[in-house]
Amino acid sequence: MLNGRKVLDSKNANYSFGAAQGVWNKTLNKVPLEKVKSVLVFGLGGGSVLDILRNDFAYEGKITAVEIDPVVVKLAAEEFGVVETSTLKIECMDAYNYVINKKSKFDLIIVDISIDYTIPENILSSEFWQSLVQRIKPEGTIAFNALNYGSKILHIKKLLVASGFEWKVYNKVNGTNTILIARDAVVI
Repeated sequence: MLNGRKVLDSKNANYSFGAAQGVWNKTLNKVPLEKVKSVLVFGLGGGSVLDILRNDFAYEGKITAVEIDPVVVKLAAEEFGVVETSTLKIECMDAYNYVINKKSKFDLIIVDISIDYTIPENILSSEFWQSLVQRIKPEGTIAFNALNYGSKILHIKKLLVASGFEWKVYNKVNGTNTILIARDAVVI
């Protein structure tokens, strides 16, 4: 509990409903959600991104959430009421395998994957990002929580530009994280 609200934290990091809530609220304010009909969220946590989309931005479209850890999926359901509905599908699998093997396309892809303060290497790989841009619909948006990896994501920015994306990096969003927002063929 933090300030009277249940949060999901690891030993060193907030995953849901703490500082992460502020980061994603400020980030999603920069995304044209009025054009979004489908969202893919990598990193379910306790579902704070879903909560922001639904409650702060009145988003009513379809969401697919991908979470590798079955314990986190169970916690999201039991502690935060996050369960599948007609507009929410939860996939318990590795994000890398999802983006490589699934062919669905989305208007908005949110990448919020970490283990404490570390982003897994396969999520930073060119292979992941090359496949990810194939999952975005024309004029779609990718929002990536790069934590404090600002200088380590240059190859991702180059790949996005080569794929026809415009991008912008926001440092110290909510005083903490680096966020990369990329839009397909749209000036941001």
